[in-house]
Amino acid sequence: MEKRVYLFVLFIYFLKPNILFSQSSPSYGIIKESVKFIKAPNSLQKHGTPYKFYIEFESFRPSGTPYRPYNFLYYGMSIYEKNDIGYDFRGSAPSGFYNKVIGFSVKEAEKRGSLDVYTERSGLIDLSDINFNNKFPTGEYKLTVFIMLSNHIPAIQINSEGDPYAGLTNGVKRFTINDICTDCNNGIFIDTDSDGDGVYDNEDECRYEAGSKSNNGCPKPDFKFEEVFITSACGDCKPRLKDLGSKRHIVYRYGLELNINEMLVLNSGGKSTKPTEIKYYYSLNNSLGVSDIPFAISTSVSTINSNTIRKVSQIIDGNDFKTEGMPYGNVYIIGKIDPDNKIEEVDESNNTFVIPITFKESPTSSKISSVNYNLKESSIEKPYKLDVYDINGNYKKSFLIENKSNENNIIKEAGLRGIHILKTTRTTKKVLLK
Repeated sequence: MEKRVYLFVLFIYFLKPNILFSQSSPSYGIIKESVKFIKAPNSLQKHGTPYKFYIEFESFRPSGTPYRPYNFLYYGMSIYEKNDIGYDFRGSAPSGFYNKVIGFSVKEAEKRGSLDVYTERSGLIDLSDINFNNKFPTGEYKLTVFIMLSNHIPAIQINSEGDPYAGLTNGVKRFTINDICTDCNNGIFIDTDSDGDGVYDNEDECRYEAGSKSNNGCPKPDFKFEEVFITSACGDCKPRLKDLGSKRHIVYRYGLELNINEMLVLNSGGKSTKPTEIKYYYSLNNSLGVSDIPFAISTSVSTINSNTIRKVSQIIDGNDFKTEGMPYGNVYIIGKIDPDNKIEEVDESNNTFVIPITFKESPTSSKISSVNYNLKESSIEKPYKLDVYDINGNYKKSFLIENKSNENNIIKEAGLRGIHILKTTRTTKKVLLK
Protein backbone atom coordinates (compact mmCIF):
# COMPACT_ATOMS: atom_id res chain seq x y z
CA MET A 1 0.00 0.00 0.00
CA GLU A 2 1.33 3.43 -0.90
CA LYS A 3 2.11 5.62 2.09
CA ARG A 4 1.01 9.22 1.99
CA VAL A 5 2.21 12.06 4.20
CA TYR A 6 0.08 15.19 4.34
CA LEU A 7 0.99 18.83 4.75
CA PHE A 8 -1.51 21.54 5.60
CA VAL A 9 -1.33 24.83 3.77
CA LEU A 10 -3.12 27.94 4.94
CA PHE A 11 -3.85 31.00 2.81
CA ILE A 12 -5.26 34.27 4.06
CA TYR A 13 -6.41 36.74 1.43
CA PHE A 14 -7.55 40.30 1.60
CA LEU A 15 -10.66 40.72 -0.55
CA LYS A 16 -12.28 43.91 -1.67
CA PRO A 17 -15.98 43.93 -0.69
CA ASN A 18 -17.15 43.61 -4.30
CA ILE A 19 -15.34 40.33 -4.88
CA LEU A 20 -17.69 37.37 -4.72
CA PHE A 21 -16.94 34.27 -2.66
CA SER A 22 -17.68 30.63 -3.43
CA GLN A 23 -16.57 27.78 -1.20
CA SER A 24 -14.67 24.93 -2.77
CA SER A 25 -15.96 21.42 -2.24
CA PRO A 26 -13.76 19.47 0.16
CA SER A 27 -11.98 16.47 -1.31
CA TYR A 28 -11.41 14.98 2.10
CA GLY A 29 -13.37 15.62 5.31
CA ILE A 30 -10.19 16.42 7.14
CA ILE A 31 -10.65 19.98 8.42
CA LYS A 32 -13.39 20.80 10.88
CA GLU A 33 -15.44 23.75 9.69
CA SER A 34 -14.93 25.77 12.86
CA VAL A 35 -11.67 27.70 12.79
CA LYS A 36 -11.02 29.72 15.95
CA PHE A 37 -9.17 33.00 16.20
CA ILE A 38 -7.23 33.34 19.44
CA LYS A 39 -6.10 36.85 20.31
CA ALA A 40 -2.46 37.10 21.37
CA PRO A 41 -1.75 38.61 24.82
CA ASN A 42 -1.42 42.38 25.13
CA SER A 43 2.30 42.05 25.78
CA LEU A 44 2.68 41.07 22.10
CA GLN A 45 0.39 43.77 20.71
CA LYS A 46 1.44 47.20 19.46
CA HIS A 47 -0.68 50.32 19.69
CA GLY A 48 -2.40 51.39 16.47
CA THR A 49 -1.71 48.16 14.55
CA PRO A 50 -3.91 45.14 13.77
CA TYR A 51 -4.33 42.65 16.57
CA LYS A 52 -1.86 39.78 16.46
CA PHE A 53 -3.56 36.41 16.76
CA TYR A 54 -3.33 32.64 16.38
CA ILE A 55 -5.50 30.26 14.36
CA GLU A 56 -6.62 26.98 15.86
CA PHE A 57 -8.63 24.17 14.27
CA GLU A 58 -9.16 20.42 14.44
CA SER A 59 -7.95 18.02 11.79
CA PHE A 60 -9.36 14.53 11.23
CA ARG A 61 -7.34 11.73 9.68
CA PRO A 62 -7.98 8.04 9.31
CA SER A 63 -6.06 6.11 11.94
CA GLY A 64 -2.77 4.80 10.68
CA THR A 65 -2.30 7.64 8.19
CA PRO A 66 1.38 8.62 8.23
CA TYR A 67 1.62 11.95 9.96
CA ARG A 68 4.51 14.19 10.91
CA PRO A 69 3.75 15.89 14.25
CA TYR A 70 5.19 19.27 13.19
CA ASN A 71 3.59 20.42 9.97
CA PHE A 72 4.29 23.60 8.13
CA LEU A 73 1.31 25.54 6.92
CA TYR A 74 1.62 28.31 4.40
CA TYR A 75 -0.59 31.33 4.41
CA GLY A 76 -0.72 34.04 1.83
CA MET A 77 -2.05 37.54 2.11
CA SER A 78 -3.43 38.38 -1.33
CA ILE A 79 -4.35 42.03 -1.75
CA TYR A 80 -6.28 42.65 -4.95
CA GLU A 81 -5.70 45.92 -6.72
CA LYS A 82 -7.62 44.60 -9.71
CA ASN A 83 -10.25 41.90 -9.69
CA ASP A 84 -8.61 39.88 -12.44
CA ILE A 85 -5.27 39.17 -10.73
CA GLY A 86 -4.47 35.51 -10.19
CA TYR A 87 -1.75 33.90 -8.09
CA ASP A 88 0.38 30.87 -9.00
CA PHE A 89 1.69 29.34 -5.76
CA ARG A 90 4.75 27.84 -7.47
CA GLY A 91 5.77 31.07 -9.15
CA SER A 92 7.06 34.32 -7.75
CA ALA A 93 4.48 36.46 -5.99
CA PRO A 94 3.18 39.25 -8.23
CA SER A 95 2.99 42.82 -7.02
CA GLY A 96 0.34 43.31 -4.36
CA PHE A 97 0.59 39.83 -2.84
CA TYR A 98 2.01 38.80 0.50
CA ASN A 99 3.18 35.28 1.33
CA LYS A 100 4.77 33.95 4.48
CA VAL A 101 5.64 30.56 5.94
CA ILE A 102 4.04 29.86 9.30
CA GLY A 103 4.55 26.86 11.56
CA PHE A 104 1.73 24.88 13.09
CA SER A 105 2.14 22.65 16.10
CA VAL A 106 -0.10 19.90 17.45
CA LYS A 107 -1.64 20.77 20.80
CA GLU A 108 -3.66 17.64 21.42
CA ALA A 109 -4.47 14.30 19.80
CA GLU A 110 -7.32 11.96 20.57
CA LYS A 111 -8.86 8.91 18.97
CA ARG A 112 -12.47 8.95 17.84
CA GLY A 113 -13.35 5.60 16.34
CA SER A 114 -11.41 5.15 13.14
CA LEU A 115 -10.20 8.77 13.12
CA ASP A 116 -7.30 10.50 14.82
CA VAL A 117 -8.30 14.03 15.86
CA TYR A 118 -5.61 16.69 16.21
CA THR A 119 -5.88 20.23 17.52
CA GLU A 120 -3.59 22.40 15.42
CA ARG A 121 -2.45 25.89 16.41
CA SER A 122 -0.60 28.32 14.21
CA GLY A 123 2.34 30.46 15.11
CA LEU A 124 1.74 34.15 15.72
CA ILE A 125 0.02 35.87 12.77
CA ASP A 126 0.78 39.56 12.41
CA LEU A 127 -1.44 41.30 9.86
CA SER A 128 0.47 44.55 10.34
CA ASP A 129 3.02 43.05 7.93
CA ILE A 130 0.50 43.89 5.21
CA ASN A 131 0.86 47.27 3.59
CA PHE A 132 -1.19 48.05 0.53
CA ASN A 133 -0.81 51.54 -0.94
CA ASN A 134 0.68 52.63 2.42
CA LYS A 135 -2.54 51.74 4.20
CA PHE A 136 -3.65 48.72 6.19
CA PRO A 137 -6.59 47.12 4.33
CA THR A 138 -9.66 46.83 6.55
CA GLY A 139 -11.92 44.92 4.16
CA GLU A 140 -12.72 41.23 4.13
CA TYR A 141 -10.27 38.34 4.38
CA LYS A 142 -10.62 34.69 3.52
CA LEU A 143 -8.81 31.86 5.24
CA THR A 144 -8.24 28.74 3.14
CA VAL A 145 -6.77 25.57 4.61
CA PHE A 146 -6.03 22.78 2.18
CA ILE A 147 -4.26 19.43 2.23
CA MET A 148 -1.29 18.61 0.04
CA LEU A 149 0.59 15.38 -0.51
CA SER A 150 4.05 15.39 1.04
CA ASN A 151 6.95 15.54 -1.45
CA HIS A 152 4.53 16.42 -4.20
CA ILE A 153 3.35 20.03 -4.22
CA PRO A 154 0.72 20.53 -6.96
CA ALA A 155 0.11 23.85 -8.64
CA ILE A 156 -2.25 25.90 -6.52
CA GLN A 157 -4.09 28.43 -8.64
CA ILE A 158 -5.92 31.32 -7.00
CA ASN A 159 -8.66 32.84 -9.12
CA SER A 160 -9.84 36.44 -9.15
CA GLU A 161 -12.20 35.70 -6.27
CA GLY A 162 -9.37 34.47 -4.08
CA ASP A 163 -10.28 30.77 -4.32
CA PRO A 164 -7.84 27.97 -5.13
CA TYR A 165 -9.07 26.13 -8.21
CA ALA A 166 -6.28 23.56 -8.44
CA GLY A 167 -5.00 21.33 -5.64
CA LEU A 168 -6.85 19.49 -2.90
CA THR A 169 -8.82 22.08 -0.97
CA ASN A 170 -11.01 21.23 1.97
CA GLY A 171 -11.50 24.19 4.28
CA VAL A 172 -12.45 27.81 3.60
CA LYS A 173 -13.40 30.50 6.10
CA ARG A 174 -14.36 34.05 5.28
CA PHE A 175 -13.78 36.75 7.93
CA THR A 176 -13.13 40.41 8.57
CA ILE A 177 -10.56 41.84 10.92
CA ASN A 178 -13.34 42.42 13.48
CA ASP A 179 -13.88 38.67 13.74
CA ILE A 180 -10.50 38.41 15.43
CA CYS A 181 -11.44 40.90 18.10
CA THR A 182 -15.15 41.65 18.31
CA ASP A 183 -14.80 44.38 20.95
CA CYS A 184 -11.93 46.33 19.36
CA ASN A 185 -11.69 49.34 17.12
CA ASN A 186 -12.04 47.60 13.75
CA GLY A 187 -9.46 45.02 14.78
CA ILE A 188 -6.85 47.62 15.63
CA PHE A 189 -5.17 47.41 19.03
CA ILE A 190 -5.80 50.65 20.94
CA ASP A 191 -3.91 50.77 24.22
CA THR A 192 -4.43 53.01 27.25
CA ASP A 193 -2.00 55.39 28.98
CA SER A 194 -2.74 55.02 32.69
CA ASP A 195 -0.14 57.52 33.93
CA GLY A 196 -0.61 60.06 31.12
CA ASP A 197 3.07 60.18 30.19
CA GLY A 198 2.54 59.58 26.47
CA VAL A 199 3.81 55.98 26.68
CA TYR A 200 1.05 53.40 26.19
CA ASP A 201 0.62 50.79 28.90
CA ASN A 202 1.58 48.00 26.53
CA GLU A 203 5.05 49.57 26.16
CA ASP A 204 5.24 51.15 29.64
CA GLU A 205 7.33 49.32 32.22
CA CYS A 206 6.04 51.74 34.90
CA ARG A 207 2.36 52.05 34.01
CA TYR A 208 1.39 54.10 37.05
CA GLU A 209 4.46 56.35 37.24
CA ALA A 210 4.94 59.04 34.61
CA GLY A 211 8.23 58.66 32.79
CA SER A 212 10.00 59.18 29.49
CA LYS A 213 9.63 57.07 26.35
CA SER A 214 13.42 56.72 26.20
CA ASN A 215 13.27 54.98 29.59
CA ASN A 216 10.35 52.69 28.63
CA GLY A 217 7.86 54.90 30.44
CA CYS A 218 9.71 54.88 33.77
CA PRO A 219 10.70 58.07 35.61
CA LYS A 220 14.30 59.15 36.07
CA PRO A 221 15.94 61.44 38.63
CA ASP A 222 17.54 64.69 37.52
CA PHE A 223 20.26 66.54 39.44
CA LYS A 224 20.47 70.30 39.19
CA PHE A 225 22.40 72.92 41.18
CA GLU A 226 19.58 75.25 42.11
CA GLU A 227 21.83 77.71 43.98
CA VAL A 228 25.50 77.97 45.04
CA PHE A 229 26.78 80.43 47.68
CA ILE A 230 30.51 81.16 48.10
CA THR A 231 32.80 83.35 50.20
CA SER A 232 36.51 83.97 49.67
CA ALA A 233 39.22 86.61 50.06
CA CYS A 234 37.38 88.65 47.44
CA GLY A 235 35.81 91.35 49.59
CA ASP A 236 33.39 92.71 46.98
CA CYS A 237 32.24 89.38 45.48
CA LYS A 238 28.58 88.61 46.10
CA PRO A 239 28.09 85.21 47.77
CA ARG A 240 25.41 84.04 45.30
CA LEU A 241 27.24 82.50 42.34
CA LYS A 242 24.59 83.68 39.88
CA ASP A 243 25.27 87.27 41.01
CA LEU A 244 29.07 87.12 40.69
CA GLY A 245 29.07 88.81 37.29
CA SER A 246 32.58 89.58 36.03
CA LYS A 247 34.17 89.26 39.49
CA ARG A 248 36.41 86.36 40.46
CA HIS A 249 36.77 84.74 43.84
CA ILE A 250 40.30 84.68 45.26
CA VAL A 251 42.08 81.57 46.52
CA TYR A 252 45.59 81.64 48.05
CA ARG A 253 47.91 78.72 48.28
CA TYR A 254 48.97 80.25 51.60
CA GLY A 255 45.99 82.25 52.71
CA LEU A 256 42.21 82.35 52.99
CA GLU A 257 40.34 79.38 51.57
CA LEU A 258 37.40 79.23 49.18
CA ASN A 259 34.33 78.43 51.24
CA ILE A 260 31.40 76.96 49.29
CA ASN A 261 28.94 77.69 52.07
CA GLU A 262 25.88 76.17 50.42
CA MET A 263 25.22 74.01 47.39
CA LEU A 264 21.48 73.50 46.95
CA VAL A 265 21.12 70.32 44.89
CA LEU A 266 17.64 69.83 43.43
CA ASN A 267 16.29 66.52 42.16
CA SER A 268 13.74 67.74 39.62
CA GLY A 269 13.13 64.24 38.25
CA GLY A 270 10.31 61.84 39.02
CA LYS A 271 12.37 59.30 40.95
CA SER A 272 14.58 59.40 44.05
CA THR A 273 18.33 59.46 43.49
CA LYS A 274 20.88 57.07 44.84
CA PRO A 275 23.66 58.43 47.10
CA THR A 276 26.42 60.07 45.10
CA GLU A 277 29.14 62.73 45.43
CA ILE A 278 30.33 66.05 44.05
CA LYS A 279 33.86 66.16 42.68
CA TYR A 280 35.85 69.30 41.95
CA TYR A 281 38.18 70.06 39.05
CA TYR A 282 40.86 72.66 38.32
CA SER A 283 40.28 73.99 34.81
CA LEU A 284 41.91 76.60 32.59
CA ASN A 285 38.50 77.36 31.03
CA ASN A 286 34.88 77.24 32.11
CA SER A 287 34.09 73.91 30.46
CA LEU A 288 34.83 70.54 32.06
CA GLY A 289 37.18 68.50 29.89
CA VAL A 290 39.39 65.44 30.05
CA SER A 291 42.52 67.55 30.64
CA ASP A 292 41.10 69.19 33.78
CA ILE A 293 42.75 68.16 37.04
CA PRO A 294 40.56 66.63 39.77
CA PHE A 295 40.98 67.69 43.38
CA ALA A 296 41.41 64.92 45.93
CA ILE A 297 38.46 66.22 47.94
CA SER A 298 34.79 65.43 47.30
CA THR A 299 31.42 66.10 48.91
CA SER A 300 29.04 63.26 49.77
CA VAL A 301 25.40 63.70 48.74
CA SER A 302 22.82 61.36 50.25
CA THR A 303 19.56 60.24 48.62
CA ILE A 304 17.38 63.07 47.31
CA ASN A 305 13.67 62.42 46.86
CA SER A 306 11.79 63.64 43.81
CA ASN A 307 11.34 67.46 43.71
CA THR A 308 13.43 67.84 46.88
CA ILE A 309 16.57 69.90 47.63
CA ARG A 310 19.63 68.67 49.52
CA LYS A 311 22.00 71.27 51.05
CA VAL A 312 25.74 70.49 51.25
CA SER A 313 28.94 72.54 51.66
CA GLN A 314 32.68 72.29 51.02
CA ILE A 315 35.89 74.20 51.82
CA ILE A 316 38.74 74.29 49.29
CA ASP A 317 42.01 75.74 50.58
CA GLY A 318 45.57 76.04 49.36
CA ASN A 319 46.50 72.56 50.53
CA ASP A 320 43.96 71.06 48.11
CA PHE A 321 45.84 72.50 45.12
CA LYS A 322 48.60 70.33 43.70
CA THR A 323 52.02 71.93 43.41
CA GLU A 324 52.30 70.72 39.79
CA GLY A 325 49.88 71.34 36.93
CA MET A 326 47.92 74.03 38.75
CA PRO A 327 49.52 77.37 37.84
CA TYR A 328 48.56 80.67 39.40
CA GLY A 329 46.30 83.04 37.53
CA ASN A 330 42.70 83.38 36.41
CA VAL A 331 41.35 79.83 36.34
CA TYR A 332 38.18 77.94 37.25
CA ILE A 333 36.95 75.45 39.80
CA ILE A 334 34.21 73.21 38.38
CA GLY A 335 31.97 71.09 40.59
CA LYS A 336 30.14 68.08 39.17
CA ILE A 337 27.58 65.86 40.84
CA ASP A 338 27.46 62.17 39.86
CA PRO A 339 30.89 62.64 38.26
CA ASP A 340 31.08 59.16 36.74
CA ASN A 341 27.49 59.23 35.38
CA LYS A 342 26.47 56.16 37.35
CA ILE A 343 22.92 57.46 37.81
CA GLU A 344 20.76 57.63 34.68
CA GLU A 345 19.04 61.02 34.57
CA VAL A 346 16.56 62.97 32.49
CA ASP A 347 19.28 65.50 31.59
CA GLU A 348 22.99 64.84 32.09
CA SER A 349 24.03 68.31 30.92
CA ASN A 350 23.02 70.25 34.05
CA ASN A 351 25.24 68.50 36.60
CA THR A 352 27.97 71.14 36.95
CA PHE A 353 28.62 74.61 38.31
CA VAL A 354 31.63 76.83 37.51
CA ILE A 355 33.46 79.20 39.89
CA PRO A 356 35.80 81.77 38.29
CA ILE A 357 38.78 82.28 40.63
CA THR A 358 42.09 84.06 40.78
CA PHE A 359 44.64 81.64 42.22
CA LYS A 360 47.56 83.34 44.01
CA GLU A 361 50.47 82.29 46.15
CA SER A 362 49.66 84.51 49.15
CA PRO A 363 48.03 87.82 50.12
CA THR A 364 50.16 90.76 48.91
CA SER A 365 49.70 92.41 52.30
CA SER A 366 51.38 89.52 54.10
CA LYS A 367 55.03 90.34 53.56
CA ILE A 368 58.03 88.65 55.11
CA SER A 369 59.33 90.77 57.96
CA SER A 370 62.40 90.54 60.19
CA VAL A 371 60.43 91.69 63.21
CA ASN A 372 58.97 89.63 65.98
CA TYR A 373 55.53 88.21 65.22
CA ASN A 374 52.85 90.29 66.90
CA LEU A 375 49.09 90.82 66.39
CA LYS A 376 46.71 93.34 67.85
CA GLU A 377 44.50 91.72 70.40
CA SER A 378 41.40 93.34 68.86
CA SER A 379 41.83 91.41 65.60
CA ILE A 380 41.75 87.96 67.19
CA GLU A 381 38.77 86.00 68.46
CA LYS A 382 39.03 84.68 72.01
CA PRO A 383 39.51 81.77 72.34
CA TYR A 384 40.61 80.77 68.86
CA LYS A 385 42.59 78.09 67.07
CA LEU A 386 45.94 78.88 65.48
CA ASP A 387 47.34 76.50 62.82
CA VAL A 388 51.01 76.67 61.86
CA TYR A 389 52.39 75.65 58.42
CA ASP A 390 55.89 75.79 57.01
CA ILE A 391 56.71 77.87 53.94
CA ASN A 392 55.78 74.94 51.66
CA GLY A 393 52.32 74.70 53.17
CA ASN A 394 53.01 71.57 55.21
CA TYR A 395 51.07 71.41 58.46
CA LYS A 396 53.23 71.65 61.60
CA LYS A 397 51.20 72.34 64.75
CA SER A 398 47.96 73.76 66.16
CA PHE A 399 47.42 75.81 69.33
CA LEU A 400 44.38 76.93 71.29
CA ILE A 401 44.94 80.64 71.98
CA GLU A 402 43.24 82.40 74.90
CA ASN A 403 44.57 85.94 74.39
CA LYS A 404 47.33 87.96 72.76
CA SER A 405 49.85 87.44 75.55
CA ASN A 406 49.16 83.74 75.64
CA GLU A 407 49.66 83.49 71.85
CA ASN A 408 53.06 85.18 71.88
CA ASN A 409 54.28 83.02 74.75
CA ILE A 410 53.10 79.78 73.11
CA ILE A 411 54.83 80.61 69.84
CA LYS A 412 58.06 81.45 71.64
CA GLU A 413 57.92 78.29 73.78
CA ALA A 414 57.28 76.16 70.69
CA GLY A 415 60.71 77.13 69.39
CA LEU A 416 59.42 78.01 65.93
CA ARG A 417 61.99 79.82 63.82
CA GLY A 418 62.07 80.97 60.23
CA ILE A 419 59.30 81.70 57.75
CA HIS A 420 55.97 80.15 58.74
CA ILE A 421 52.31 80.55 57.86
CA LEU A 422 49.98 81.26 60.77
CA LYS A 423 46.30 80.70 60.11
CA THR A 424 43.20 81.48 62.17
CA THR A 425 39.54 81.58 61.24
CA ARG A 426 39.94 85.26 60.36
CA THR A 427 43.42 85.74 58.99
CA THR A 428 46.33 83.98 57.37
CA LYS A 429 49.81 85.53 57.64
CA LYS A 430 53.21 84.59 56.32
CA VAL A 431 55.76 85.79 58.90
CA LEU A 432 59.38 85.45 59.98
CA LEU A 433 59.58 84.05 63.49
CA LYS A 434 62.73 84.69 65.56
